[in-house]
Amino acid sequence: MAQQLGGWLAPHQATGHIARIPSGPASDRAITAEIYGPSPQARQAVADELEQWLGEQEGVITTSQSPMAALPSLNLNVNPQQAATYGVIPAEVTRTLSLAIAGKTLGDWSGSQYAWDSVPIILRLAKQDRGSEQAIRSLYTLSASGQPVPLESLLDFSHDDGEPARYRRNLMPVTTVFADLDRSVAQPLSVQLEALVSEQWPGTEIRWRQPPDEAASPLLYWSGEWEMTRGVYRDLAVAGLVVMVLIYVLLAGWFGSYTLPLLIMLPIPLIFIGVIPAHWLWGINIAGTGVLGVIALGGIVTRNAILLVDFIEQRLNEGMALKEAVVQAGAQRTRPILLTAATVMFGSGVLIFEPALEPLGLTLASGVLVSTLLTLVLIPILYYHAFSPRDGKEV
Repeated sequence: MAQQLGGWLAPHQATGHIARIPSGPASDRAITAEIYGPSPQARQAVADELEQWLGEQEGVITTSQSPMAALPSLNLNVNPQQAATYGVIPAEVTRTLSLAIAGKTLGDWSGSQYAWDSVPIILRLAKQDRGSEQAIRSLYTLSASGQPVPLESLLDFSHDDGEPARYRRNLMPVTTVFADLDRSVAQPLSVQLEALVSEQWPGTEIRWRQPPDEAASPLLYWSGEWEMTRGVYRDLAVAGLVVMVLIYVLLAGWFGSYTLPLLIMLPIPLIFIGVIPAHWLWGINIAGTGVLGVIALGGIVTRNAILLVDFIEQRLNEGMALKEAVVQAGAQRTRPILLTAATVMFGSGVLIFEPALEPLGLTLASGVLVSTLLTLVLIPILYYHAFSPRDGKEV
């Protein structure tokens, strides 16, 4: 929709932005760059270069700035000497201008008996005349004696380039550059953006986390939806590592071995053999919910490996030969493992049809399918080769 809007507005040299309610923290723009600096000129120089550079990158649909560029303005000032000469109160001039530009509601008109169908009747200048100096000069107001007096005789007209709005963040003046991304190619841009910006503006400090307290020199601080997503991925990566460490500690304590937990956790990286091709074939990126699915699958596939290894360990403690214990583990534990995998796969598969949870459903379904099949084959084989005697004797 944003691309279509840009195509419609391009012939008119106009830009548009589609606002939406964000699903997470309040940020309705994909990329937001806050630029701080000692002067408006320094901030604006970096903002103009950054907006132009972002507009040239693949995957960027639209760019904009805040505050927007100043517009030419028409200033109207009552001349007190002229007002006194004509016997006009300055407040009467202000009232006349307010009536002509802002207007006055005279009532409501309705074509039916329903109140919701009513249209307000507003008395004011036509839209094309409200900013016209000539139209304002042609207006009249009344003097104290009731005589009409042209506003042209009472006002001093002046023009200037206008002054842009001023925005502050943390009590510091800021200029903000926004960009909207094409979701189909936004991921590569997100990965490359940090290096590209650092190379493009080597003299500008770039921050990703801590907002600045002062800005004696130009400083660029990233925020917006993309930076939030980047922070979520970073936190999920840390959470995933913590989960892996906790799983290893629990397994090491349970089995009394430092090497056996590594064998049990081997199916975890096998998840990506199913997840990555599935997302590629489906044509979507591994989003935040998909990363959550990978972390959840880490526990599921580890449980499958525990079922096999624990069965083998029990049979070995009963005096069974290693080879026979491995074969029986594969034969007797395949059904419960497949049932568990099928439950996860079909239960999460329905999430694929929900756009917000599509990455999560696809990750769970594809990851558990491939990793389970590989677990049933690799775990018994690797256990046998890891713990069988090295002299070649049958065990």
